[in-house]
Amino acid sequence: MQQSNEFRRCFCPPIPEVFDAVRFLDAAVSAHLQGRRDIADELFRLANIKAVWDWTDSIWGKNSPYVQIRKIPTAPPTLPKGERVKVRMPTAKEKALIHERDGYHCRFCGIPVIRPEVRLKITAEYPDAIPWGGTTATQHAAFQALWAQYDHILPHSRGGNNDLDNIILACSGCNFGRMSSTLEEVGLLDPRLYEPYRSSWDGLERFMHKSKIHSIILGGVVADNLREGMFVELVPKPDYGLGKVLKVTSDKAYVFFKNQPAREAIAFKLDNNQLTLSTVQSDPVLDNLPPLIEQDNNKVVLAGKSKRWTLQQTIDAFHVKYLLGFHDPAYLAKHGERNDKWVAHVSSARFIFQYLRQVYFPV
Repeated sequence: MQQSNEFRRCFCPPIPEVFDAVRFLDAAVSAHLQGRRDIADELFRLANIKAVWDWTDSIWGKNSPYVQIRKIPTAPPTLPKGERVKVRMPTAKEKALIHERDGYHCRFCGIPVIRPEVRLKITAEYPDAIPWGGTTATQHAAFQALWAQYDHILPHSRGGNNDLDNIILACSGCNFGRMSSTLEEVGLLDPRLYEPYRSSWDGLERFMHKSKIHSIILGGVVADNLREGMFVELVPKPDYGLGKVLKVTSDKAYVFFKNQPAREAIAFKLDNNQLTLSTVQSDPVLDNLPPLIEQDNNKVVLAGKSKRWTLQQTIDAFHVKYLLGFHDPAYLAKHGERNDKWVAHVSSARFIFQYLRQVYFPV
């Protein structure tokens, strides 16, 4: 298939609200596994974002501005049903192999996806928080957008087989937006030309397994479920405000608090009972932390001239150097494109700057 500048990776790039919804779902499942059904219920409801539904509908809906089918004289014809490969969908074993290869991300737009089996189990537990009716308008926006599909590169109706090389993981919008058209007919690049998106997103598969009992608990948060990027609160010092987990080791969690006086992440032992999971799992400031630096004594600090700089001082200094922030040409020339704004990863090398990379949508 011819590949040119008129071809795209996906129909419409994901909007930020998609990843907000992903965060809410991830935190909801963690809260559920910790026995906090009240928090899980609230987070599942928060993930039902109207803007996400609108984004999905703009791709697969009628008269989509993003899906324009062109005539390709050399495109394979639509086959009569009797001439098509008899088995249309991959087997359970083949699906497992597809997930082993593609993870849990759409190969076109890169958003995280969730198997329908997982969605069914979660909706059975939280039917009031997760609507799933018979029409698209009555379905939970996040679970609808992140609905995992097994998409044929050469459509089944056009003679495509079930070889694993012809099937990739896709989200609902990218799959149903294309339907039975070839990639060339809708102007999409072949996703097999690019490496699959990789991240720590597990497709919420951990919901399918019975939660283990752990002896080490962090303020009611099971340590095994504590993850980088989660938002927590410090019980003894509520004035510190919302905290973001920057790093989790075998025995400690490093947390940066929005209103703390210093720019150094505070280390908490995993048997400490001072932290608690926050019902808030998104913050415009903590979602856009400046660069981090990890020192050889395992301290994690925000980059800046003074250890006592506040978060705002650090952000201000960063924007003095790069007026347009992470989109500044000087920043891009030195560090390349930054496609994330969520989870702060830090390098283990001494005094090495590691700029933020998105766990759910890596470059």
